[in-house]
Amino acid sequence: MHKAIHIIGLGADRSPELPETIRASLNAEQTVFSKFLTIPILTQTAASVKYVSPIINPTDELTDGYRGLAAELARSAPAVYLVPGDPLLDEASLPAIREAAARAGVTVTCTGGPDLLSQALRELRLSPGSGLQIVDATLLCSHHYPPLEPHRPALITGLYHPNLLPLLKRRLRAVYPPRAAVRGWSPAGPAETTLADADETFTHLYLPPPGDRLGLTAFQETIAHLRAPNGCPWDREQTHRTLRPYLLEETYEVLAALDADNPIELADELGDLLLQIILHAQIAAEADEFVMAKVIDNINRKIVRRHPHVFGEATARNAEEVKVNWATIKAREKAEKGEAAAEPSALDGVQRAMPALAQAMDISQKAVRVGFEWETMDGVLKKLVEEAHEIAAAANPAEVESEVGDFLFVAVNLARKLKVDPESALRATNARFIRRFQKLEALARERNLSLPKLDKTTWQSLWEEAKKAVAHLE
Repeated sequence: MHKAIHIIGLGADRSPELPETIRASLNAEQTVFSKFLTIPILTQTAASVKYVSPIINPTDELTDGYRGLAAELARSAPAVYLVPGDPLLDEASLPAIREAAARAGVTVTCTGGPDLLSQALRELRLSPGSGLQIVDATLLCSHHYPPLEPHRPALITGLYHPNLLPLLKRRLRAVYPPRAAVRGWSPAGPAETTLADADETFTHLYLPPPGDRLGLTAFQETIAHLRAPNGCPWDREQTHRTLRPYLLEETYEVLAALDADNPIELADELGDLLLQIILHAQIAAEADEFVMAKVIDNINRKIVRRHPHVFGEATARNAEEVKVNWATIKAREKAEKGEAAAEPSALDGVQRAMPALAQAMDISQKAVRVGFEWETMDGVLKKLVEEAHEIAAAANPAEVESEVGDFLFVAVNLARKLKVDPESALRATNARFIRRFQKLEALARERNLSLPKLDKTTWQSLWEEAKKAVAHLE
């Protein structure tokens, strides 16, 4: 028997008067798959029906898209697959089925009933030309992050299994608030509800833009407008070079928000940093250098390539093995680009533009990987004391600077050995000092004391009092 997969669309009511040729195919010795729990017309046939349900990975609660279904249909051919509506317009599994069938040498044919999509669009009063995003629920639930732009309306189709709705709601929370107003639709008609209250009676779910959430492409349009002839004179004058100080400033403000453990401030500062990234991408696009899509594609490919233990067949049992794999992959990438050094060094990849503390930490970590390490914590502490003595013994300013640098480098190694990030630790100390010193200033003002005129005893007394006063903040 010729192997084929026949996909039959049953329209909207699930029990149309099928042509005799299709009715006969349901009685043949074929495997019949159905997307519906019950179809009245099937009681009139001798076919045994297998109900199709989404394949869900319990670890990450993601569906497999339709890969498993497509593979099973190809293995089971000759097979019949009964679906709602018209397979060409309503069945998102069709591309996966065609791909699996082509690999297996199986043909795919489609018979369509009245489609559901156009009916849903009419009754929900939607125009696809307005930027409507149409995504199948099973495909959407195969993503950790929903492939949607929140500033554009969205129509979720294919809600034919009760297990899908809870997964869908969890995915959509990354973009939409739980009480967002939505419109559900089934062949019985539309209904107003919220995302949280949507139930299994709907086969389609319409999500209007929330209003207070924006996608990346909308923000890119804002920045492009700033740079356009009718935009902002200041923004139009900027170049990659003139924006350098702002990029650095915004990066440090993000770090300050992290140090403050303030999520609201962090969201604002990350936005300011994103502004710099989009501005640089827009300037590059105007000069035909690259576009933002290329920036995203490059980093996405790099992350996938450097995580073969996640996206490939490699394994990594712990974070240290991930770091080793990462370094190996980076070295291979450089070699492929012809950038490998004539004599490879363990310190290859140290970025000269990094802040000094972070650079010292990177150097230290790379050196340790090849065995350059103190055996004990006491060894690091003794070296730190030795460097302090050498500062005291330095004979001239150049020697002092050199010895202070050595002292700081050993201090960074001590932090690494203690699993402390020296940059974060110093920033926390700076913030702590600022709080204490500003409290000391306040105490002095309250007592009409002039700081430059204070004796050492009063300084120490005020300092200890200030420390106690702000201790609850630390």
